[in-house]
Amino acid sequence: MSKRLPWDMHEAAILLQALLDVRSNKISRPQAVSKVSEMLRAKATQSGHHIDDKFRNENGISLQLSHLEYALTNGETGFAPAYKWQLTIIQLFKEDHSTFKKLLKEANIVTKSANDIKSDFTKWLVGHKSTKESTKIKNSIITVDLLLRKNGAIRTSVLEIDDLDSIDKLVDRLRKRKIIHSKHLCAQALDYILAFKEYKNSSENSAQGVNSNSSDVKQMDSGENARATIVGSTTRKYYRDDKESFYQWLLNEKGLAMPTCRAYVSNIRSAEKYAQEHHFSHTKLYSTSLDEANATFEGLYKDTGFAIYDKEQHNRFRAAITKLIEYLGEEQNKAFECDAATAEEKTAPYIDTRPFRTALTEHFPNGFRLGSTIEIKKFRKYYEEQSGTPLDMESKQAECVIRNCGIEYENRLYIPEKMLSDKLRDKLFSYIKNRFENGATVVYFEALFREFSNEFLDYRIYDAEMLRSYIAYFNDDRYVIGRNYLSKEHLDDAGPIDEIRSCLKENIFPMQIGEISRTLPHIPKDRISSILSMNLEFARNSKGEYFHADSFDVSDEELDDIADLISAEIKQSGFISGNELYDAIKTKYPYVYEKNTAFAPLGWRNALKYKLEDRFSFNGNVISTKGKALSMSDVFLNYGKNRQSFTLQEIQQFAEDVNSTIYFDDLYVNAARVSEEKFVRKDYVTFKVSETDNILDRSCPGSYVPLAEIRNFGIFPDASYPWNEYLLENYLAFHSQRYCLMHTGYNKYTVVGAMVKRSSGIKNFDELLIRVLAESGVDLEKQAALSYFSENGYIGSRSYSAIEFVMIRARELRNRKDK
Repeated sequence: MSKRLPWDMHEAAILLQALLDVRSNKISRPQAVSKVSEMLRAKATQSGHHIDDKFRNENGISLQLSHLEYALTNGETGFAPAYKWQLTIIQLFKEDHSTFKKLLKEANIVTKSANDIKSDFTKWLVGHKSTKESTKIKNSIITVDLLLRKNGAIRTSVLEIDDLDSIDKLVDRLRKRKIIHSKHLCAQALDYILAFKEYKNSSENSAQGVNSNSSDVKQMDSGENARATIVGSTTRKYYRDDKESFYQWLLNEKGLAMPTCRAYVSNIRSAEKYAQEHHFSHTKLYSTSLDEANATFEGLYKDTGFAIYDKEQHNRFRAAITKLIEYLGEEQNKAFECDAATAEEKTAPYIDTRPFRTALTEHFPNGFRLGSTIEIKKFRKYYEEQSGTPLDMESKQAECVIRNCGIEYENRLYIPEKMLSDKLRDKLFSYIKNRFENGATVVYFEALFREFSNEFLDYRIYDAEMLRSYIAYFNDDRYVIGRNYLSKEHLDDAGPIDEIRSCLKENIFPMQIGEISRTLPHIPKDRISSILSMNLEFARNSKGEYFHADSFDVSDEELDDIADLISAEIKQSGFISGNELYDAIKTKYPYVYEKNTAFAPLGWRNALKYKLEDRFSFNGNVISTKGKALSMSDVFLNYGKNRQSFTLQEIQQFAEDVNSTIYFDDLYVNAARVSEEKFVRKDYVTFKVSETDNILDRSCPGSYVPLAEIRNFGIFPDASYPWNEYLLENYLAFHSQRYCLMHTGYNKYTVVGAMVKRSSGIKNFDELLIRVLAESGVDLEKQAALSYFSENGYIGSRSYSAIEFVMIRARELRNRKDK
């Protein structure tokens, strides 16, 4: 297990600088989180520390950023600081900025000033454009900065933004608001900034660097191709050389968002690479003929691996290549795209799908069943009635066209416009919009389907997956479509945690999962339940009830006092139970107890587990030394070791406190039971072994005898405690030289089993029962055998898991004796 490393000031400075970069829109929050996590994990490894998956992981970095943001903004956003170092670094930043910069320099992440960045950009720009054109572009950037600051999109300059996606989104925002358009000089200026950033990234990522001479840099013209393609001697980004015109076509002719355009360009390059690496006969999609691109497309989808992977990726390659083929075929009346599932089909000239859609809409209201010969025959009939001409194409080719007319789901094709009414569709998207405007980061399709399930009854949306396909069709790039949710931006699966966290923090008091689900209806109930159970910050108070651990009111000083209390008990007893801790705090620190009476003892333990997990190990209801989590076996072993005596009632209460049964085998390693009620430390018990074994010989003329038959304890030699069946049980288990104890296990309220001679050859309890049953003369029938064992004290109840085995072997033993 890795040792916990407290945050140092260099790490704190790195984290704060990342937060400052996020707040000035230099980098997106997810990228900042990922970058800081990677940096700090590498820093620890280089320092010789062993780290695990939890060390400075992205979830932890995200939470620490929120704590810093709270301190930085005086509580306007984020979560209250949890550690003193968070306040210290904020104070240092505000009051001693030179020291803060020194920490950054020591951590090797000093960021360039705005003037440095502008100077680098100017030098780069002069290498590509004339002095006059460079001046125009720099003036345009000043205009862009003013526009973006006025709209609240940035706080400094767009040149200081490092995240390329963020720049794309800013450009897209201005275009959508018609503040600038694609041919405006401001738009071209932003394109040059993107090219510059790509160049910088390429330079930083290249092992040998990127040269800016003419052999490595393709010059930019002043027309539509305003983005530079920077190709280094060893590094080449996917940004656009021969792909530029396709990118511009997507952006300007199809009106797609910049991030979507970039994704399409990248996806097609990845598909080409796959074809090349797998030695396809056709490998080109870009800069080729329509026939060659279609041949490559067909080859890709003949490959099962690629087709399956694309399906798992929600058909992102299909979507991109479809657009490229449309673009390539624009001069040839467009290309006809075949479906991947029928890869043997060939492309065809442009086909008007309107009569197809009309026939499907009017005659297949419940969907067109794909792959059905009967269905395609019916379709031909309706098509001819509708258009007045027969459908002159093969069935597979016709089905290709049909597939392009709507949404496929469970081997049926549905016309999207008929799946819901226009009114209900508007209501659905208004609901989604309102959820995001009210603070939701994601909206789950499952929750969305549940919300509209009654209204969907009269329509053709049958489950959450079908709803996902429907929304994706009408999405028009408004939202990111994930596997089971949609969001406004790309998120990881941890997105809903922030909303659940905020919900619980705002409520303070414990909430039932159902109540949380009603508060956050866009997140499925089972998803909420899963997140609550998998994150320590959500403390379980009772079955199905949670609160946020920060709602547990305890100061750092009080937490230190509680830690001292735990340490003292661990030093004395090896551990402390959650219930014991609760009672101890209630007695010793009543002011802490009074502040947190809303929480049950279970909630106390779980909240303290979250706050003290870096100091102690928590295993169920048992708290022990950090790195030495105790099993229940260890717990009961220590219980017997650290007490001179205890009662049955006390050990029962302890077992309840630690949510366990009594582990008698481990308890008896260090303790002995001397009566029904009393237990003492094992070294308090002594026996006269030879004399006691001699007395036992009188009670056992054969190989064994059930303990229940031994009752004349008055003839036993003196021992440290009066003789009884419990003391006899202990003697046989741990002290006798000639006898041993065989039983199903120690019993809380009685003694069961038998005393067996070590010389008998009986090796285990099963063998004992086999011999007892074989020699008893009892009918070899299950209930009769169990009754005999129970009535004679061999077992505690009329049940035994291996009874059938015992009866079979007993019958064999009887048969051998009868011969």
